[in-house]
Amino acid sequence: MRKFKLTMGDEVKTFESDSPTGILDYLREGNFCASSDDSEFLRDVASLANTWSGDTFRYNSKESFAEDMMSSGMMQEITDDKR
Repeated sequence: MRKFKLTMGDEVKTFESDSPTGILDYLREGNFCASSDDSEFLRDVASLANTWSGDTFRYNSKESFAEDMMSSGMMQEITDDKR
């Protein structure tokens, strides 16, 4: 499993996933009122990410959203220097 750091405003959290797209499962787990519809949830999370950072986030696919989270710096992969 890979490890990621997620910065949402002043809050910094870490999660593990096989890929960056695991951010959506992580965010959905922590949100009891999250939509079960993937496209609606992506749109809502992209809107929140935009509010937190001011950056633009695509929500047409999990992959594009994860790419935008990484490029904005809101999500970073934590690597072990010993690898």
